[in-house]
Amino acid sequence: MIEPKAADEKTSSALTATPSIESPTSPENLAKRDITVSSHLFGVWRLKVAHPNNPLAMGSLKYHRDFIQSLPLFLRLARDIYDVSPRLFVIYLAGQVWSGVDETLLMHFSGVLLKTVENGLKTGSPDVKGICTAIVARWACAVAVGFMNWQGELASEQLEARVTAKYDMYLMNARLKVDLPTSKGKSSESEATADTAWESLNDIIRFFSSLLSCHVLLWASDERCRYDCVYEGGSD
Repeated sequence: MIEPKAADEKTSSALTATPSIESPTSPENLAKRDITVSSHLFGVWRLKVAHPNNPLAMGSLKYHRDFIQSLPLFLRLARDIYDVSPRLFVIYLAGQVWSGVDETLLMHFSGVLLKTVENGLKTGSPDVKGICTAIVARWACAVAVGFMNWQGELASEQLEARVTAKYDMYLMNARLKVDLPTSKGKSSESEATADTAWESLNDIIRFFSSLLSCHVLLWASDERCRYDCVYEGGSD
């Protein structure tokens, strides 16, 4: 009873260790899609970014055209939701912007802490003051991130409830204006719900928050590489 199990474990481990050609990040699939992956060193972290060799072939013009056409609708939706509660909307938007940079800040302070420890191990004389400062900075950043995320979630929940109630009233008034014979027709049936407006805006803003996070990571990685090059050149 034990031998077949051991054999199955060896087989499963071998399958796990074997790289899958079907993976979207495999060299074969990247070559087919004409994509190049660049690697950036960000402190003790390594960031990999995929770049299309031919952006036009990826349909970027179509995305750009769709974005231009949808921008007025997005601004109108954002203005309507802003009118519901300007204070909650500003807090919610600030929380989304903060969520785009908090990961970079945490990675930065973690990298500083690990670099300080690494330098102490290399030199044999650890910088106790530098390590304590890095720990306090990392802890303060974690507290700030937690507080901002908490405030952002509270504002998001309250704003979502108010927006849903507002659009519920819109839909109710629209249905009341339709006469009885017309309301029985299939053409009068609407799939729109009160949650659709909030979900649309929330998804768009979260998408821009993800873009901001990627850009901040790339910028921080580039600045870190420049700093390392200057530091190494000065030490030589």
